[in-house]
Amino acid sequence: METIVRQQVYTDRLQQVLDHDTFNLVYTMYQGALYKKFMFLLNFPETVEDILQDVFLKTWQLRDRINTEKSLKHFLFQIGRNLIIDHYRKQKRKQGFTLVYRNFMNAVDQIDEECIFHEDKFSKLEGIINKLPPRRKQVFELCKFERRSYEEVSELLHISPSTISDHIVKAMQFIKVNWN
Repeated sequence: METIVRQQVYTDRLQQVLDHDTFNLVYTMYQGALYKKFMFLLNFPETVEDILQDVFLKTWQLRDRINTEKSLKHFLFQIGRNLIIDHYRKQKRKQGFTLVYRNFMNAVDQIDEECIFHEDKFSKLEGIINKLPPRRKQVFELCKFERRSYEEVSELLHISPSTISDHIVKAMQFIKVNWN
């Protein structure tokens, strides 16, 4: 009975405005369920806690635009879903850079991996890439780090795919020459 009364009070208050007290009630009601769902999707407690905090922060920021006719639970899960997708996209970009680095290292077999620490190689590669002309560097980063297709980069930068290819070839040559 108490749950039904609490739910009715919650619904009545939500239909007015999501004020501080109502927000605390929403947090109390949904925090546990959201945590379990996000933990299932991510399996990293620290990341789940960060995303959960961002969900409620975004809910507070958008409280004036919340449609009370629709499910608040769905609204919270949707925000969380979008934040998790963003998290995985960031991870993919980081992995993309690592993949490019690994492929580059396979192409340049001349370096003795035991002599130089992994971080030194990475920073050296980064330093060489930073020496590229600005446009070539931009094309290289979009194609290799963000893993965008030549067509996507072509449309984004308003240059032809053959120019993109030329930039990539010259960037790889520059990196190989400057590596030694």
